[in-house]
Amino acid sequence: MYRDVVSSLTNMRLSEHQLHQKCREEHLPLISLKFRWRTVGAFLKLTEQQLHDIEIDCRGEQERRMATLRSWMRTFGDRATYGVLMRAMLRCQDLEHAMNVGVILLRSERRLNSDSKSAALSIGMINCKNLS
Repeated sequence: MYRDVVSSLTNMRLSEHQLHQKCREEHLPLISLKFRWRTVGAFLKLTEQQLHDIEIDCRGEQERRMATLRSWMRTFGDRATYGVLMRAMLRCQDLEHAMNVGVILLRSERRLNSDSKSAALSIGMINCKNLS
């Protein structure tokens, strides 16, 4: 299974640009569906105090996963990237969720590209109408 997932990640062909993009808040609910929050948090270089606070302050596992990601994003700012998150998940053997992050990123890029093309077509149509 490990080889299959690594092969799938390789086949995703995520660009360096994509991997270096800062994680976006809107993706957190999808990313946080299920992972070992304490282990991933440690690989994301959250302090033991931050992890302890999350455990005390948050009741359920889903809330802890969201809090882990938000704490990481607050702490590391622009360095809280999709690539860093995927590597952390891979390092703690959470292959399925590392792949999930990649899929979310690819879908987001496709949607943005599609929206940009639609906007460009609309602008082109407006410009053509103005010419006639």
